[in-house]
Amino acid sequence: AIPSNIGKIGSFCFSGCTRLSYVSLGENLTEAGERAFYMCGSLDAMYLPNTLEKIGKEAFGFVPSDFGAAVRGGFTISGSPESSADKYAEVSGIRFSASKGSSHKTSGGKNSNKKGKIPELTLIFVICILIVAMLRGKILRLKHAN
Repeated sequence: AIPSNIGKIGSFCFSGCTRLSYVSLGENLTEAGERAFYMCGSLDAMYLPNTLEKIGKEAFGFVPSDFGAAVRGGFTISGSPESSADKYAEVSGIRFSASKGSSHKTSGGKNSNKKGKIPELTLIFVICILIVAMLRGKILRLKHAN
């Protein structure tokens, strides 16, 4: 589960997490960066909360193809009608399912094992934050060196 105090998921944050099959996005999430969940081939669906207003290019439902990136076959986005999720799905050519409730659980395929996936997601999330922090530190040191 993405903690509810997280407002932004950075670009490429979960990109390449091919075994990621379950994600619960916090209801305070306002932004998902470019390719945030790119190449997450075990995710069949994502519920995008109403608070998510800014969605980066190929943030959800895309995998590599011979021509760059393509929508993963069978991938579905659910959310409120007329929301950013609905608009993103339409522009991206992704199947959309209207969801009235606040159930923000998303699941993987037939063989997905939801038990044990949340700790894996938490570990990936922490690693992502650490990498960003290290990169910011290097950038700051380079700026001060000049």
